[in-house]
Amino acid sequence: MISESRNPVQEWLSSPVPHKLWHYTSIHGFCGIVSSKKIFATDIRFLNDREEFIHTQKIVKELINEAPEKDESGWPFRESLQRIILGIFEKGALSPDNLQIYTASFSAAEDQLSQSRGYSQGSSGMSLGFDLRNLRPPSGVGTLLTFAPCVYEVDKKRELISYTLYKFSRDLSSL
Repeated sequence: MISESRNPVQEWLSSPVPHKLWHYTSIHGFCGIVSSKKIFATDIRFLNDREEFIHTQKIVKELINEAPEKDESGWPFRESLQRIILGIFEKGALSPDNLQIYTASFSAAEDQLSQSRGYSQGSSGMSLGFDLRNLRPPSGVGTLLTFAPCVYEVDKKRELISYTLYKFSRDLSSL
């Protein structure tokens, strides 16, 4: 059951940014960061592992299929969600042709061999430490930039997506 008094998405997006975050990169990447004084975000369509975004779509489909067929007023809840949400993934803002999500990865782990190997592209890797706490936009500012921890637990992913679908359907049914 979704609680109106608790917003797990807001809780997740406003979770504290650690004092220091680490960015793993190759020596070539390090030279680019130091010379430009910038870290570039990557378009998720060009990541080596696009599975996370595909995984999200699978969870959305599962949750919609588990939704009640009709809401308390008789509105065809499940069918409407399927048409709208899945349309967003197929032709809308989250379709492969329109997708504009960029990511830069940071880790709370300072010295992690698997991260170093994964991001160094077979060369010597390194990690750069940053204090990013002051870069998060203040709450209430209308921006799509945020810092949020990765969510690995399937139950937590389902909770966040369920809440988003619930709020979306409530907003839609009130129109």
